[in-house]
Amino acid sequence: SNGNIALLANMAKRARIPWDAVLGAEAVRAYKPQPEAYLRTCELLAMRPEEVCLVAAHNGDLRAARAGGLRTAFVCRPTEHGAAQTEDL
Repeated sequence: SNGNIALLANMAKRARIPWDAVLGAEAVRAYKPQPEAYLRTCELLAMRPEEVCLVAAHNGDLRAARAGGLRTAFVCRPTEHGAAQTEDL
């Protein structure tokens, strides 16, 4: 995420999401859609890009992650960018 780690951890706690790790731009010193944002995250998790799946509602993030070798999953959020945001990469 481009969000800061404290914010993401707090959101996860409030939503009762049992994540194993919360990583963000702070940890990898890069922002999406820079390739380093995805690849350094994989490195921190000691995983190869093809072992990681980026789940996002933003096609630009999905394209960049896929270009770096990550798997991707599209989540439609029609109230964020409107009903036209339907492309599933």
